[in-house]
Amino acid sequence: MISVWLFMGPPGSGKGTQAKRLKELGGFEHLSTGDVLRDEIQTQSELGITIKSIVDRGELVPDGIMIDLIQKYLSNYPKEGTRILLDGFPRTLSQGRALLERASQGLFKIEGVIWFQVSEQVLIKRAANRRICQRCAAIYNLESKPPRTEGICDLCGGILIQRGDDNPAVVAKRIGTYNSQTAPLLSFLRSYVRVLEVNGEQSEEMIFAALLKALKNE
Repeated sequence: MISVWLFMGPPGSGKGTQAKRLKELGGFEHLSTGDVLRDEIQTQSELGITIKSIVDRGELVPDGIMIDLIQKYLSNYPKEGTRILLDGFPRTLSQGRALLERASQGLFKIEGVIWFQVSEQVLIKRAANRRICQRCAAIYNLESKPPRTEGICDLCGGILIQRGDDNPAVVAKRIGTYNSQTAPLLSFLRSYVRVLEVNGEQSEEMIFAALLKALKNE
């Protein structure tokens, strides 16, 4: 059966970066809701266009759309022995309930939640400095992890851009949405699965070390 760890936290908390590092270490697959949505947007389908307009406004994609997309992508993995880091889902109580219901049907097993804790001030600062490669999607931070050449990806030579949803005004709105809709998930999920909290304001290396320690102790 597929086993799933939920990587959760506010936008810019570093959960995507840490999930990718765990995947590179081996033994995990990384399923990012951000990547799922961007893939759908790139198809320029009617659904993709609708999703883009929602994301650009800093709002959450409706639960029904997200639940169907996540189920679709989860079904693409081999059913036995696959361990998945589900990054950024669920984000609402409705999504959480739907995910637990699918798990209760034996479609996959939820191992637990990794909850990244970061203050609003730090999140806005990170977003303002974040750049992403148009070609390979590598992520940089102009302050803590700058590229060797300004505006150019170290890995593939692609152009680095600032995503529209990293605009400070949009980020502030996303954080407000998170606080009102996603944060209440913590108390709900604690009743069903284990929740491991990680301080996301440390350096990338320190966060990764804390994450490895938390998973090792489980």
